[in-house]
Amino acid sequence: MFKMNTPYLSKSSVAGFTLIELLCVLFIVSLVSTIGLHGFLGLKARVEQQVFFQTFENNLAYIHERAIIGGTAAYIHSRQDYIAIDFPYDGKAQEILYAPSSIKVITINDLTFHQYTGTYGPISSFDFVDTLANQRITYQLFLGSGRYEKRITPIVHAT
Repeated sequence: MFKMNTPYLSKSSVAGFTLIELLCVLFIVSLVSTIGLHGFLGLKARVEQQVFFQTFENNLAYIHERAIIGGTAAYIHSRQDYIAIDFPYDGKAQEILYAPSSIKVITINDLTFHQYTGTYGPISSFDFVDTLANQRITYQLFLGSGRYEKRITPIVHAT
């Protein structure tokens, strides 16, 4: 009476892949992408450091100029994981620079740039440790000129 059409399974001339071959390809692709990701994360940490230090340097120049030209004292508050820059007219930090996880702020202090002169109070340097490159970064400020010297020294561990 009724004849059902059943799909015809034929042997194809195209060879298929086995589960083992597919797993090998998946493993190789995963390995290559993991290696690329590791390199990307290292690059990301370096870029974060460069942005942090460039912003810090720009703010050093800006705060010095602002104290002289604006006629108001300006402050830098350095703490273990951030640096805050503020001016007294509103009492709030104008900018807070959070240190990347690979940078440790060593100099924990408050620095005042005096009005009209731009000279500063008790400390004259900021020290950081770069844990990725195992280096100490020191910004030595020069009194009144607004200039600074950046020194990078390797950290040598005693064995």
